[in-house]
Amino acid sequence: MTEREQAILRLVIEDVVATGEPVGSQYLVRKYDLNMSPATLRAVFVSLEEMGFLTHPHTSAGRVPTEKGYRVYLQELMRIRELRQREHQRLQNAAQSMYQLAYALSVMTQSAFVMMERRQMRPFSTGLSHLMSQPEFADQAKMQRLGTALDELDQTFDSIDARVQHEPIALIGQECPFGEDCGSVFMRVGDDLFVSLFGPLRMDYARAVSALKSAQQLFDEYER
Repeated sequence: MTEREQAILRLVIEDVVATGEPVGSQYLVRKYDLNMSPATLRAVFVSLEEMGFLTHPHTSAGRVPTEKGYRVYLQELMRIRELRQREHQRLQNAAQSMYQLAYALSVMTQSAFVMMERRQMRPFSTGLSHLMSQPEFADQAKMQRLGTALDELDQTFDSIDARVQHEPIALIGQECPFGEDCGSVFMRVGDDLFVSLFGPLRMDYARAVSALKSAQQLFDEYER
């Protein structure tokens, strides 16, 4: 990809993450005051689509990222921003119990949260209502698949055990234990505790990574 294509792919992904809507060329040029015409931007869209990073729904002329597009974003283009001081303080205030901290993370990121300990293997989850408000999960079949994935999470644990370490890692699409319609960010706490924020494939990975990193020391206190 050229630098221009990388910049446009980042804009498209971050806009879709924020709005949940396909992105059109005229809209993107106006919103970000791009120094190019909509026709030039459409040519960039075509190039990104040919490389497999973008696609467009049949009912829309706008583009959305593919799983491949999200992967290159996570590996090369995503910018991590630390939480603001008041957000970090909010997590500290919630750290009176591990479960309050989990719920605070869920609210802060508008994602669902799941936690599983190797010794127990029965996951705890909270914030699933955040998923139900997302347009991707208005489809009952997707919610049923997600429910099945949560029920069987202990059976898929071995597939992620070696990959999840103490730094947050994104597992998306076909790699995501919650199903190919989802994205997730996992983190190991101590040796036996695994925590994750998850949502639709277009979840805000940068914010999820920042939130988990900010909460890492708070979770560590419970594992000592």
